[in-house]
Amino acid sequence: MFEYSKLESERFGYNIYRSSHENEINFKQLKLEIIENEVDIVFIRLNSLYKRSNMKIMNMGFPVIHSDTLVYYKCQLDKIDYKSFKNDLSFIEFDSSAMQILDFLVKNIFSDYTNHYWTNTYLNQESAILGYIEWAQNYFEQSNDSTFSKKGWIVFKEDKPIGFATVKVDGKIGEGVLYGVLNEYSGGGVYSDIIRFTQNYLKEIGCSEMRVSTQIQNFAVQKVWSREGFYLFQSFDTYHLNTMLQFKNDSSPIETLIVTEDNLRLFIDATGDDNRVHTDDEFAKSKGLNGKIAHGVLIDAIQSKRFGTLDPGHGTLYAGINNVFIEPVYLNEEYIMQFKEIYQRNNIYQIITIIKNKTDKIVFISYNVLIKK
Repeated sequence: MFEYSKLESERFGYNIYRSSHENEINFKQLKLEIIENEVDIVFIRLNSLYKRSNMKIMNMGFPVIHSDTLVYYKCQLDKIDYKSFKNDLSFIEFDSSAMQILDFLVKNIFSDYTNHYWTNTYLNQESAILGYIEWAQNYFEQSNDSTFSKKGWIVFKEDKPIGFATVKVDGKIGEGVLYGVLNEYSGGGVYSDIIRFTQNYLKEIGCSEMRVSTQIQNFAVQKVWSREGFYLFQSFDTYHLNTMLQFKNDSSPIETLIVTEDNLRLFIDATGDDNRVHTDDEFAKSKGLNGKIAHGVLIDAIQSKRFGTLDPGHGTLYAGINNVFIEPVYLNEEYIMQFKEIYQRNNIYQIITIIKNKTDKIVFISYNVLIKK
């Protein structure tokens, strides 16, 4: 699965996609999809069973963050007996009058909650909280699909709203999607009662299994789940690829790039790298190329000229560089180089260089971390 996330794109102001994989992932295909869609950020969930294969994500060339590990628990509802509540609670199904209450609850419950958004400095934390509100509000809508449904409740104690619960049902499997309890009411078994309520509801409507999930560091809820008959059965590692291919696309400096024979000869004289794919057309074609190609490091040197003399300017030093080579840069062909500054604080700069050919296809991406002395 690789799909555009409209809500998250609008919420955070980037071109955001999601990708989730139960089995091993084809990273080559993922790279092509990222480039084709000029993605800014990809949220990727990979099955933790394939740790060794998943580590290939580090070799894609894109900046990558391991943002969390998501753990899934489940219980067999036919083995769960009805349990009474520890507290006197009321569960009122979502309706239009509950929207304002839900907004209040989510803002207060999740104000300090950490999730995968929190690890990414490009994502605004206040906007992340709004994501929980949107997520919960989706449970006011009803599905026309007879095999799929979703439902939500506001939880009251002594006529005061103290929490909420949402579930979805797909066939015989129910999922507790999002729960919350105000801090001043946590403890005392309130959360356990909410879990029991949703277990009972799903069992009554014919579900045979219930699932719940959370970040691995959320120990408190996992203790409750274990006491209420759930067991751990699956986990996914979440990664963010901050590819930033569309960000500031219309306001970034652009230059024309043509690598000439003279450029090539000077570089070979300076480095001694006379690999025949750079010097012999026929040899290059025998290797599947269209002709002689420029050295990858020569392209780095050309972009370095801009960084060192114009932006950020004299006194600039490299702190790091990561290149993604998609297609070769051929001699005497015209390309467009675009420079996008995506971060600047004090004397630290992050600038992406994107090179496109005459058909507007990306052939080279370079992620540069620079320090200006």
